[in-house]
Amino acid sequence: LGPSARGSAPPMTSPALPLPRSLARLAIPLLAWVIAGPAAVRAQTDVPPNVVLILLDDVGIEQLAVYDDQNQYSDPKGYPYAHTPTIDALAAEGVRFDQARTMPMCSPTRACVLSGVYPFRHGVGNVVFPGTSSPTFLEFNRAPAPVTTTLPALLSSSGYAPFAVGKWHLALPPEAGGTMYTHPIDVGFLGWEGVLANPESGPQPPPAGGIDPGYYNYYWTRHSVPHQVVGTYNTIFATGRAKLVAGQAREHEPFLLLLGLTACHRPLDGDNWPPKGRPGSIQHGFTADPPDAGQAVAHGNIRFRAALETADTQLGELLAELEPIRERTLVILMGDNGTQGLDVMVTAAGEVRYPLGHPLHQPGDEVETFSSQPYDPLRSKRTPYEAGVRVPLIVSGPRVAGPGRTSDALVDTVDLYATLAGLAEAPLPAGVATDSVDFGPLLRDPLAVGDRSHSLVEFFTPNGLDQLRFAHLRGYVRREGQDLWKLVHEISWESGPFAETWRFYHLAGPSAAADPLETQDLGINHPEFWPTLEAYHALVRG
Repeated sequence: LGPSARGSAPPMTSPALPLPRSLARLAIPLLAWVIAGPAAVRAQTDVPPNVVLILLDDVGIEQLAVYDDQNQYSDPKGYPYAHTPTIDALAAEGVRFDQARTMPMCSPTRACVLSGVYPFRHGVGNVVFPGTSSPTFLEFNRAPAPVTTTLPALLSSSGYAPFAVGKWHLALPPEAGGTMYTHPIDVGFLGWEGVLANPESGPQPPPAGGIDPGYYNYYWTRHSVPHQVVGTYNTIFATGRAKLVAGQAREHEPFLLLLGLTACHRPLDGDNWPPKGRPGSIQHGFTADPPDAGQAVAHGNIRFRAALETADTQLGELLAELEPIRERTLVILMGDNGTQGLDVMVTAAGEVRYPLGHPLHQPGDEVETFSSQPYDPLRSKRTPYEAGVRVPLIVSGPRVAGPGRTSDALVDTVDLYATLAGLAEAPLPAGVATDSVDFGPLLRDPLAVGDRSHSLVEFFTPNGLDQLRFAHLRGYVRREGQDLWKLVHEISWESGPFAETWRFYHLAGPSAAADPLETQDLGINHPEFWPTLEAYHALVRG
């Protein structure tokens, strides 16, 4: 793994909702399923499918055109979405979940995928760094943290070959008592290679070739040995390596391939944005120098969209590599948390200005007053509010009936554990507490409504099982018929005396008063607050 040309390919050496919200939206895919789908789905159940699970970084639903009907942009111009034909095609060929939620930060989400339990059980509530860990936590799935049967270990017991490529972010460096370079193998993957943390953080290579550490200069660990890569954008390198691993994994079918991308994590300043697209391709802002070039900002929306478009293009190439086995390969695309937010200005009239550097900034925003952001921009990544946890989830491939449909069923990150276990016909470990709910029936049956009655997201620091924490933020959603009620519980005493707040929202339902953007706190006196609080306490205290 040596230096390569900027932008070139990497070296290739070795109680549920009774009915869907809109029946009209289901008419065409449902008709197709009625005519041909059941037989096709039955035929697909003979052999457990391969699974390719892709995690995007810092991408909420408001960044994808395929979710435009959910985003409620008030500006008549809408939002200039990235060009994402690969993601759009996955949605057209599969199921788009509209009520999928993850944890507000990447490490907790990854731990939930691998364990099937919520953070308060596995101890990963924040990004895994030495400074965020308590004595009750070394790293995920290693004592004194709780030890469980991980997803790759579980699937291995059912004959799957599990591989992982890309961002890991669940382990500590050896100098902090961790097992960073072997941790992915330790938790059950047959093979792993990638970056152990965000490329701009953690152990850094020295500047090489005039390129500072970042998305063009990083350590890529393979066979437990870090190698410096200089000159190739990390998302391009990672998907290129994933193509090679996928090709090798075909010799071990069925297989699981977990691909963790770094797009669209910041920073995208300096020289960290993607290379220009191929001639004739669409790449926001890269027909010439980006109009926000030279600005001292964390990242601009033009660069953000370019990162997303680059990821989409690379995923298209990965799917092309899988084409010979695509009919027996399930592809799952999910965000690891919501979009990163930045500071905004609010005028005296309460209108929001989106500055240069905000992912939702549009050309001219710096001189105009915009209020098109569908969510409160101060409630994004790192918070339990919808902008921080409501993410895309798209599933395409075998076992999916009625392609091109959407589902309003609640789905949590932890559900991937039981769902993939079900696909692999791997029994869940006896005596192991799991919060995971199998959403396989939602894939197989367009009329299924889902078994999940609640959703939980949380952030806490430090990592570990300590009861005394500097901060603990939770969002709890309860489904009651067609209504979604959300409780937000915030506890903090990091910079002052103990403080505790409760907020309550009506996210969805037949009433015109439904508030998916969390603009109106209904308060603790609302009649639905108390049954929601009781259900919340039953979960976290049970």
